[in-house]
Amino acid sequence: MVQLRDRATTGRARTDLAKAVREVTRDRAVFVVNGDPELTAQTGADGVHLPESAMPVSTARQIAGPGALVGRSVHSRAAAASAAGQGADYLIAGTVYPSPSHPGGTASGTAIIRSIVGMVDLPVIGIGGIDASNAARVMGAGARGVACISAILAAKDPRLAAAAIAKHIDQRGSNDDTQ
Repeated sequence: MVQLRDRATTGRARTDLAKAVREVTRDRAVFVVNGDPELTAQTGADGVHLPESAMPVSTARQIAGPGALVGRSVHSRAAAASAAGQGADYLIAGTVYPSPSHPGGTASGTAIIRSIVGMVDLPVIGIGGIDASNAARVMGAGARGVACISAILAAKDPRLAAAAIAKHIDQRGSNDDTQ
């Protein structure tokens, strides 16, 4: 899955960027737009990803189109239950580990993944400070995947960093929250 999460670009430039990402990902990866169901519909993206406090899932689906995936970020069991009840197609749960993209945020460790996976019948993707050293632990806690931002974008060689993470996501590691 590729998520367009560019909060700085607006207007025509954002639309053009989304269209370009759509073309690169077509038939290669699921493409979702962060927080903008109108842009999802306009560009033919596969879905929209909603922040925890954004519009209801049903509203996003109505705007994005009936076939669009609608995912939601969650940071608690209550938020996960709410998103599942609203009909979300998947959840991104975290913050698992301290993360440069959410400085000062509370890290819950893999416990948040285990607790949410145990209560919803949806794919749960872990996010927050995940890299090659800890991706297997997140998968071992029951996540269906991991979302990585800084581990790839801040790497000297993003392709190598992504490959290292991919190598570890199929491993089922320890559920130890101390690391």
